[in-house]
Amino acid sequence: MTTAHGQTEPVQHVLDRLLAHGDPSIWERRSCGYGSKGPREYDWTPVAVTVSGQDPAPELPTSC
Repeated sequence: MTTAHGQTEPVQHVLDRLLAHGDPSIWERRSCGYGSKGPREYDWTPVAVTVSGQDPAPELPTSC
C-alpha cells in the first residue's frame, strides 16, 4: 500500500493503525464452526475503505 507520502507500507500495518482508533463496541465475535481443535471464533467489525480510481462497491447484507 502506498502512503500519502509516496512510501510503501504493508497493508497489515495500515489496518492495525486504523483499527486502533475504532470504537471497541462495534466489534462482534462470530463462530465459524467447530474445528479439530475446538470452536473457530473470530472478531469482526466493518471498515469503510476507499480505493483511488475505483467506484464504491454496492452495499452488501450485514448478516451471515
